[in-house]
Amino acid sequence: MPAALPECAAAALGIAGAVLVAGRQAATRRAGFACWTAGNLIWVVIAAGNASWALAAMFAVYWITAVAGLVNTGSGGTGGAGEAGGRRPLLKLISTVFSGNR
Repeated sequence: MPAALPECAAAALGIAGAVLVAGRQAATRRAGFACWTAGNLIWVVIAAGNASWALAAMFAVYWITAVAGLVNTGSGGTGGAGEAGGRRPLLKLISTVFSGNR
């Protein structure tokens, strides 16, 4: 696999996520957060593989916020926390921190 392929995939997912998150529909925004979740995880792996620990940490935080966005958009497309937060304590915590519902 060419070395640039993971970087290109992560960049494409990041761009697609930015476009989709700007959408009006909750389902579109959810797709954007899904793109960011995948892309940021790729960047974490790339940065860690290059021993770029600050960059890996930054993309890890981006990954956490993307997961929170994914949870907050919910599976029903309402923009709420959805059912996933009730079954998974970590996702519930992340969702609570970033949703403003304290």
